Amino acid sequence: MLVGEQSMDARGVAGVDYSTERGQRDYFGDRPNIFSTCLYAMSKFRPLYPEYNNLSDKELSRKLYAEVPTRELPNPWATLGWWAAIAFGIPLVVLVLGASLVWAFSGFAAKRS
Repeated sequence: MLVGEQSMDARGVAGVDYSTERGQRDYFGDRPNIFSTCLYAMSKFRPLYPEYNNLSDKELSRKLYAEVPTRELPNPWATLGWWAAIAFGIPLVVLVLGASLVWAFSGFAAKRS
């Protein structure tokens, strides 16, 4: 598959010549929806866009992918670290606070054997 232009500028028939994510609005506020990008097979793209015939497949892919708006993907390790800190940090704080209260209510006495 090859990324083409935004769906409002697409050539050909949706579902036959290209595919898009269905059910998505074309715009989120003032930014274009990144999911409205049309995906063409190379064999369908060349006849529909003859102005790109002078480019090789590699150059064409590089040029068209550079035009597609992208978004930063979440970092899974940072997300995992955040949730692990919550999962282990809250019980640890409760344990330390509870132990401190038990020690305070016992009159700050050290345990003797």
